Amino acid sequence: MIAEGVIRKICVELDIEIIDMAIYPDHVHIFMKYPPKYSVNYISKMIKGISSRVLRKEFPHEGMVWRSFMGSKLLPWLGGSRLGSC
Repeated sequence: MIAEGVIRKICVELDIEIIDMAIYPDHVHIFMKYPPKYSVNYISKMIKGISSRVLRKEFPHEGMVWRSFMGSKLLPWLGGSRLGSC
């Protein structure tokens, strides 16, 4: 899955170890070990923000999907202001 690869790359760059991850059409669960210098809020914002930019660039033709309320099958938080799970 494309979203999983993007998330894994972000975590490697932040020195975050992914212990387990599950990606569903409407949410994501990540069990991770992270350095104490990061807050969960910071990690969530980094993963959501970077993955959103990468996937929007990769799939510009999916514009209508990005704007839908429930988001896309790639990542749920690409759809709007609704907060997704991370």
